[in-house]
Amino acid sequence: MIAVGAGLGALLTTFPAFHLALQIAGGAYLLYLAWRIAMTRSIAEGSVERNQPITFLEAAGFQWVNPKAWVMATTAMAIYTNTDSPLLSVLVIASVFTLINLPCVSIWAGFGVSLRQTLSDPAHLKRFNMAMGVVLVLSMWPLLF
Repeated sequence: MIAVGAGLGALLTTFPAFHLALQIAGGAYLLYLAWRIAMTRSIAEGSVERNQPITFLEAAGFQWVNPKAWVMATTAMAIYTNTDSPLLSVLVIASVFTLINLPCVSIWAGFGVSLRQTLSDPAHLKRFNMAMGVVLVLSMWPLLF
């Protein structure tokens, strides 16, 4: 996040119009992602089961090649970086993401395990995914105002 933000902060200070373009692109991507989530109807489409979950090091290494992580970092920096004080805003954004990441991922994983049986019912999965799509769109509130 800091690496993305440091480069993006300098770029956004030099080219303020680029900041608006990235906000629009980031917002459009989030809308697309919300649509895809809302329209997903199957838990296991194309998934391959492993005997054991990936290790901590495998998960950490995956983030360097995970396109969603790169898009998330770029989108967050584009949307929330303040062009008046880019370094401070990058550090704040990175700190906030770091502080909320572990508990959120842990809660998300716990709910995923506990909801898997319930969400195997297509009707429940449809309602859940629609709700998650709406929540993602609502999370864009700071982008709009």
